[in-house]
Amino acid sequence: SADRTSCGSCPAGTFVFNETSCEFCSQGKYAPSAQTDDCLVCDEGYFTGTQYGSTVCNGCEEGKFSAGLAVNCTDCLAGTYSASRASTCTNCSEGSYSATDAAFAC
Repeated sequence: SADRTSCGSCPAGTFVFNETSCEFCSQGKYAPSAQTDDCLVCDEGYFTGTQYGSTVCNGCEEGKFSAGLAVNCTDCLAGTYSASRASTCTNCSEGSYSATDAAFAC
């Protein structure tokens, strides 16, 4: 049997690669605890907040969006808006407007 006396645990923000090393999560992925083979995908409407080795995936605030695998959320442009955890911004309906970026309503 394999000698397991030198086995260690990988930290949060990493995944176990080939049972030989701990590798940091890549952009847009996260691991609250070490994962096997790859980290978890941070989906549309969410962001990791760090380029590599993220331990969290948080929802975008109102007025912001992400297309997935995002480090940060992007502001909706003037004339559009979004609710929290949005994957896209929505155009204001005819007769309404948002004069500033990052609007959560028109």
